[in-house]
Amino acid sequence: MIHWHYVLSEIVHRWRRTSVSISLIAFSIGVLIVVNAVGDSFQRAFRAPLEDMGATVTVQRSGDVPEKMEGPVLPCSVAPIHQQETEKVVQLPGVQSMSQALLMWDFDPKGFRIIVGVRPEDDSGPALLKKALVSGRFLDKNEENSAVLDLTFARNANLEPGQTLEIWDRPFNIVGVVDSSRISQLATAQVYLPLSAARKIAAESSGVKAVHTFEKDDSNLLFVRADRDRSDELARQIKEIMGEKATVSTPTSFQEMLGSVFVLTDKFSLAISVLSLLVAFFLVARTTAANVRERRPEIGTMKAVGWTRKDILGQIGSETLIIILLGMVGGLVLGFVAAKALSLVTISIPIPWEMSPRPHFMPGGGDQLTRDVRLHVSISPVLMASAFLASLLIGIGSAWAMARSITRLKPSEVLRYE
Repeated sequence: MIHWHYVLSEIVHRWRRTSVSISLIAFSIGVLIVVNAVGDSFQRAFRAPLEDMGATVTVQRSGDVPEKMEGPVLPCSVAPIHQQETEKVVQLPGVQSMSQALLMWDFDPKGFRIIVGVRPEDDSGPALLKKALVSGRFLDKNEENSAVLDLTFARNANLEPGQTLEIWDRPFNIVGVVDSSRISQLATAQVYLPLSAARKIAAESSGVKAVHTFEKDDSNLLFVRADRDRSDELARQIKEIMGEKATVSTPTSFQEMLGSVFVLTDKFSLAISVLSLLVAFFLVARTTAANVRERRPEIGTMKAVGWTRKDILGQIGSETLIIILLGMVGGLVLGFVAAKALSLVTISIPIPWEMSPRPHFMPGGGDQLTRDVRLHVSISPVLMASAFLASLLIGIGSAWAMARSITRLKPSEVLRYE
């Protein structure tokens, strides 16, 4: 039978030992929660630039530098991707859907423009700008001679819906204006055309022909929506299809750009968690064993009045269980407070120049584009269950240490107090 008044008295009156044990457990549980929650939030942050575009993987191919900066040309980071290659990518296991786009530079005598051809009906890629309309409407899949402009470009050029923009001697009716800053700066442009119209311009351009073989169904950007847990494997398979010059971007690509600190946090979060739990396990076990040794007079008295070994284990074990529960609650509180504080942190994820190319000699061409992401650290039910299991392991360790210590007490030591 457990005497709860005795249990509570021991916990309260031995406050130093109690507070040390609770602190150790709370710290280890807090570390477990925070390290893993931060690791998960980093992974969500690394996915943000691609998820903004509705994609899991983006694909492009590096090529040669344009011979002349005249008329429509393809940037060196986006050489043509042929239709037969696109079809092979679509058929890969795990691929759910794919969007194609065509990015061009247009060195027009009236001014430089970045142009992207999109399929308006797509559910990924630049077509998502249909949700970022400022005025007018977005492109329609059945029209050829319409254009949508970026808000900043439209303001600087004093253009608005209803007017006409000439590209490569072809007039395009401006039907809408979008705010490109509302999505990730991947393949964003100043002018958005139907993909079919952009393909015709690229196929007819002497600047493109001088460097590339561009066919009527080609594109130079693919936005692939696939199973998230297969993105790295898919990237490897796409590389095999596209060749060594292919640039296949996944969330891992953005993680690597942020440096070793983030990579180490991700790779060693499990190791840090296990280490903190092992330290807590042994320290609490040691504290429990020391507690048993300190209480030899009490144990002797218990035996003298008829307490069995099972009764003693149950009594001291109840004290340990309460301490572990208090430590677990403290660890959860510590984890929640740290998660709330870290959720106020914003990290800037660099966007590689190749994924949003601007001529370096143009104003702002060499600026580093970034995607600012709030960490949004959260504690999942799985993480809470892990914290409970960790506390259980510490409890098992304490019970083992307690039983071992009581068993190792010599009869002469106990009988001295009977």
